[in-house]
Amino acid sequence: MSEVPVAPGLGDVAAYRPWYRTYVRPRPYFPTGHVAVHASSVIAGCAFAAGRLVHVTLLEAITVPVWLFLGSAFVYWFHRYVLHRPTRLFYFAYEKHTLQHHRFFDYEHITRDERDDLHAMLFPWWSGLPLLALSYGVSLGLTPVLGENVALLSMFMMNGYFGLYELVHTVSHLPDEHVLARLPVLSFLREHHRLHHEPALMGKHNFNVVIPLFDWWFGALIRQRPKQTRPTTRNA
Repeated sequence: MSEVPVAPGLGDVAAYRPWYRTYVRPRPYFPTGHVAVHASSVIAGCAFAAGRLVHVTLLEAITVPVWLFLGSAFVYWFHRYVLHRPTRLFYFAYEKHTLQHHRFFDYEHITRDERDDLHAMLFPWWSGLPLLALSYGVSLGLTPVLGENVALLSMFMMNGYFGLYELVHTVSHLPDEHVLARLPVLSFLREHHRLHHEPALMGKHNFNVVIPLFDWWFGALIRQRPKQTRPTTRNA
């Protein structure tokens, strides 16, 4: 077996993308299947939970914003302290995100070139399946403590937040002219995430993807690309 050449470094997107497609992306790769497995796990979890809800009270409905808050807190922590910091236990996640995803996409090259580049954008195809099992376990544990409706709403939100994350993140890597990228809220979140892909900012700013609450809370929110990171234009 021939030795795999060293991957191009951060910032050399033009050289890294062909390397990734050759040595990282599996062949054959089925982007439609990747999306379908993600969508199926999200729909299954949400449908299972929603189909068993009965007479939800206003107090029980507070579970929804509570899980939006908890989900945003988890994404901030996991993104900042796991995906951008190498650890022995979660090195594979750091490698997939920082060493691969951030080399494939930077601020100047935020969109994909071809459909199969979804492999570099989405969580691994199997990611939603353990989350589905975990959410079911959480619902079983919460039922005797907080009641069945709260438990089911928790299951719904755990799977729904994952689906929402993947949707917003995918939109963040769509071309500027795409209809979804032009919607006001998604356009804001797209630019928020694009700033995170500036190599000088990625380990410090804009870790939330769906709701930038904890970026704001912990002073990690940035709304504009610093001038010193912008390419300069030289006169001929």
